Amino acid sequence: QHLPALRDLCAKHGIRALYFFGSAVAGSFDPKRSNVDLLVDFLDEDLGPWLRKYFAFKEEVERLFGRPVDLMMLGALDEPHSRVSPYFRAAVEHHLHLPVIYNNDGNAAALYAHNKFFGAEALHRSSIAAIVGTGLGGGVIEQGQVVRGAAGMAGELGHVHIPMEGLLAPGQPTPRCNCGFSGDLESVASLSGIQNNLLPYWLSQYPEHPLHAMEINAAAKAVRGYGERGDEMALKLFEQQAMAIGRMFTIAANFTDPDVYFVGGGVIEAEPVFRDWFLDKVKAFTHLRDEQADVAQFALVADLDMAGARGSAVAALRAVRPAA
Repeated sequence: QHLPALRDLCAKHGIRALYFFGSAVAGSFDPKRSNVDLLVDFLDEDLGPWLRKYFAFKEEVERLFGRPVDLMMLGALDEPHSRVSPYFRAAVEHHLHLPVIYNNDGNAAALYAHNKFFGAEALHRSSIAAIVGTGLGGGVIEQGQVVRGAAGMAGELGHVHIPMEGLLAPGQPTPRCNCGFSGDLESVASLSGIQNNLLPYWLSQYPEHPLHAMEINAAAKAVRGYGERGDEMALKLFEQQAMAIGRMFTIAANFTDPDVYFVGGGVIEAEPVFRDWFLDKVKAFTHLRDEQADVAQFALVADLDMAGARGSAVAALRAVRPAA
């Protein structure tokens, strides 16, 4: 139904070709939760206008569909170790007259946590970080460097499938992620996981709970406060999140064997008693071999929501001073 409007937008913004990918073509699109994934190829070879065209087109398509749009430029598929088009980066550099370094927020927070924790030893250590937010971000750090992978997709911890047996309560539906996966980490350990999966189930088990009086999106944000106050239902919900992260760390222990397992994001911005309870639960649900348990540490990502910005600064410093 949107095809004529899409054609008009492509003509307006000088787009040679537009491709759908992801859940929209994989048969897993959920009209209530899924975003739209688009790959765009611009006609204009002048780098300068691309920055304006990219954001203008993205905003108009989001209004058209009434949902978030992930917009990738075609050049992003051509540069190793990158999820951002080299032409897009060049356009930003052209406008700012400065070199541009980019990281996703999860990788940046993981890099900062690693450097803050290890200090001078950072280049000789490894770590993995799970950052709980609207989704589940994170990163893998080896010898002080972000592990990016062949296509720049390493560290996408939220989309690691984890065992659900023993994690879900009897009769609890298998959680679904906004990406279309079922039973991945983000479907449990994220704000969207709370809103779409965990909280609706647990409210059905506690019909008198005060959160019934709120809209589900507001209740999903408010449930942490109940957890901080020791509410039974909230603690059951957050225990499932901690178990999910622990199971992902158990998987990670068998392929990266890090020195430190970090937990960050909104769940650690809570009262200290709740925050420490959550980290202890993650540790208890992470099953390590004896040799690993003797040397591994569990820690919180330092400096809360500033970690991502400071991690980007660390990455920029490393780019201009590799030994820093």
